Amino acid sequence: MSRRLTRALRFGLTQVVVIVVVLLSSAATAGAHATLLATEPAAEALRERAPSEVVLRFDEPVNVELGGGVRVFGPSGDRVDRLSTELRDDGSTVSVQLDGAAPRTYTVAWRVTSGDAHVLSGSFVFHIERETGAVAVQDDNGVPPGLAWLARWLVVVSVTVVAGLGLFSLRIDPDSFGPAASYRLVIVAAAAGVLGAMLRLAVQVAVASGRPLASAVGLWGEAVVRTRAGRLDGLRAAAALVGLVAAFRWPRRSAATIAMTAMMVVAALNSLGGHAWTSDRRWLGVFSDVVHQLAVAVWVGGLVGLLQWLRA
Repeated sequence: MSRRLTRALRFGLTQVVVIVVVLLSSAATAGAHATLLATEPAAEALRERAPSEVVLRFDEPVNVELGGGVRVFGPSGDRVDRLSTELRDDGSTVSVQLDGAAPRTYTVAWRVTSGDAHVLSGSFVFHIERETGAVAVQDDNGVPPGLAWLARWLVVVSVTVVAGLGLFSLRIDPDSFGPAASYRLVIVAAAAGVLGAMLRLAVQVAVASGRPLASAVGLWGEAVVRTRAGRLDGLRAAAALVGLVAAFRWPRRSAATIAMTAMMVVAALNSLGGHAWTSDRRWLGVFSDVVHQLAVAVWVGGLVGLLQWLRA
């Protein structure tokens, strides 16, 4: 039996072991987006007296970033809140003070960022003494609904291909790192990772701020410096860029190792900014999610590498 065939068999056994680990670690509780539990005043409530504040309570901590928060409008469209949203109860309660609300109908528009970086928004009305009609609140930033999905899957495909082919090459064919097709595929996949990471940042900032993609570009720096989601997006883009630079030197063992490691970092950042971070057992959820991503990379990316190696 040749050395390469022996390595291939060992690699296949590794894939089986990793899949078993994934199945065992899947017991970690999955997280979800934050949920609005209650508001004060309640939606459509008819109050005899004006409240001093509007309060929203969520089932987990949220953030009000990049122009998010709570806005309260009178029937004429004028703001009646004090323009400064407050967070209480470790971030699970969001409130804004009101300035002398008179008898009429008020519209509340809110926008928050969940712990898994998803942006949630909505609106409701309440009435003081009488109903006078609500104001229309524009809550559409024009971001195509499929753009976030595209960005996420570009990153996932990049991690799967680069990490999987990297591990396969280092284990099975450490001398030549596979055929030329593998080299080209790694570069394309790494470039897709950079594009996806930058696109994720652009969409996150636009949705969190409620602005169109073009006008939200000026907030990228603020997002990376001031917000957790922005920092994760910035680090993801930086790690993907390192992977792309290393991919151009792929025939070298050190470059393949760097590219593969960079994509593993991207996988970890995906988990830190996803549902796993909001699970009841946070770090177990993150660990399980990272293992899951790398297992997919070992299985799918390794299978692609094996097929190319057999064809060469």
